[in-house]
Amino acid sequence: MAKIELKICIGTTCYMLGSSKLMNLETELPPAWLDRVNISASTCLNLCEANNVCNAPFVTIDGDVMAHASVGKIVAELAKRLGEPIPRG
Repeated sequence: MAKIELKICIGTTCYMLGSSKLMNLETELPPAWLDRVNISASTCLNLCEANNVCNAPFVTIDGDVMAHASVGKIVAELAKRLGEPIPRG
């Protein structure tokens, strides 16, 4: 099974609107997920113009755009894609 590719935009707008809170996402994931998800940062995903800057911060998960990204939204989407329950705690 290929790893899920998660890219966090850390361009200025996304960073100021919340992606700074996503930088420690790995600590929020169950250890069993870490070898199934590849998390990286991008200086800019070029999504603000096409998706309205007010929807930042942006992440992509296997190329699918997530607006207003938060740790909770990302964890829920990863759980769905991995076929796992959402971790509690």
